[in-house]
Amino acid sequence: MLVFSVVLFVGIIAGCGQTAQPTPDGNASIAASLEPTSNRSTGAPSDTDGAAIPTLPDDAALAPGTYKLAPSAVGEKFPEILVTVPDGWYGRGWLVNRPRADEATPAVSVQFWDVGMIYGHPCHWKGTMRLPGPSADELAEALAEVPLRNATEPTNVVIDGFPGKYLEWSVPTDIEMDDEGNFLECDKAEDGEPYFQSWTGEGSASGRYQQGPGQVDRLWILDVKGGRLVIDAFSMPYATTEEIDELTAIVESIRIEE
Repeated sequence: MLVFSVVLFVGIIAGCGQTAQPTPDGNASIAASLEPTSNRSTGAPSDTDGAAIPTLPDDAALAPGTYKLAPSAVGEKFPEILVTVPDGWYGRGWLVNRPRADEATPAVSVQFWDVGMIYGHPCHWKGTMRLPGPSADELAEALAEVPLRNATEPTNVVIDGFPGKYLEWSVPTDIEMDDEGNFLECDKAEDGEPYFQSWTGEGSASGRYQQGPGQVDRLWILDVKGGRLVIDAFSMPYATTEEIDELTAIVESIRIEE
């Protein structure tokens, strides 16, 4: 069973169906206790279930239940990673998300990363890529220093017995966008599109970039068997209380097999 030890992140979301709005300086007013509770549990997998746990599909809607990440999803250096989802979620090998018919970007998502290089500036990112130190502490400290992200101070955390750091960061709510939803002033990649960049990755996903203003990422950076696993649970400003609760419950369900 997953065990949380979080020194940060206490807050309240009030009102059924209320959207989680970021504050003007980019901080999220998202709140949900990360202590496991029965009313938010998605049903953590049981060691005595007997049935084989399916691998998270590359691109498909998910039936409620427990899935394991494919070995190639975040690199084969990590042990088997299990995650449990409720109804309405979608899987893409290295992530699960809750799509919205009225929005291009899912309201909430949980992603798994083996972070490689990070960008020193998310918008004017060309020429700023660097390799952080190999530990969870060093990556957390490097991310907390990135401008425009309004990062919280990294704090100690333990997930399923694996120690690491926890922090939150966000995209400014007032960053300029064009009519097509692109970051207007950011550097452009080879495809001609501007990106708000975070890091490069090993495994299925080659790089993390952000989707829009007010997006908030809750990051658990863990030292796992000599590797550095990053769990990125993001939410968009239009995420509802129910979606945030589901996001929290999914993170609470994560198991990292020995």
